[in-house]
Amino acid sequence: MVAVGNGAPFRCLKYCMVCRTRNRLSIHKRSKHPNEYHRDVEGAVAHVRTRWSKEEEYVLAMAEVKILREARKFGQGVPAGMNLLLAEAHTKRLVEAIKGHRKVASYRALVDRLMSEVVVGGGVQRIQDVPH
Repeated sequence: MVAVGNGAPFRCLKYCMVCRTRNRLSIHKRSKHPNEYHRDVEGAVAHVRTRWSKEEEYVLAMAEVKILREARKFGQGVPAGMNLLLAEAHTKRLVEAIKGHRKVASYRALVDRLMSEVVVGGGVQRIQDVPH
């Protein structure tokens, strides 16, 4: 530690000590002021998980259904990189959030329901109800 006024950029607010590196200041805070250090660390890494609204979930499901239907036109299954494709269509969410939400049972049920529906003359019918 050096005294204040030496031009070192990292200050300990508790005792007005200054460190030459951020790492050294962190070590100082952790050893000399553990309560403040841990409070600051917890505040820095606190992460709020936002809930998916029904509208947002529906938009994602519709994008997935559209991609799946396009793939099936060409005799393909689920495209590789589906989460990335959905992230491009759904720009508000990260790929990891989309990946996690696609595993939720209610979302899977929504996608299955939408996949079983088809637009016929402006109305929506289930595939089994559509005349062949």
